[in-house]
Amino acid sequence: MTANPLHDFSLDVRLACRRLLKGPGYLMIAMLVLGIGIGANMAIFSIVDALLLRPFAFPDPDRCWDAGNPIGAKDPRGCSPRRPEAQAPGQGRA
Repeated sequence: MTANPLHDFSLDVRLACRRLLKGPGYLMIAMLVLGIGIGANMAIFSIVDALLLRPFAFPDPDRCWDAGNPIGAKDPRGCSPRRPEAQAPGQGRA
């Protein structure tokens, strides 16, 4: 006797549908868990995409500087302010 995989699959699908229709509570819980999982995954990806993967939404983000530090002062991280006026004389923007 030769087994037909497509026929076996159709029988399995019919049996699964019958069992889900007999106990709709299980179906509702499974759909709820899947919906919450997919929604949470999409929300986390959207946040990561907006904050980490896409560039900031303003021109020339590499020219940003910290207005709280006076010229020449160093902040605790060891960075100095990067303003065009703070550059040495003769060094303009390229």
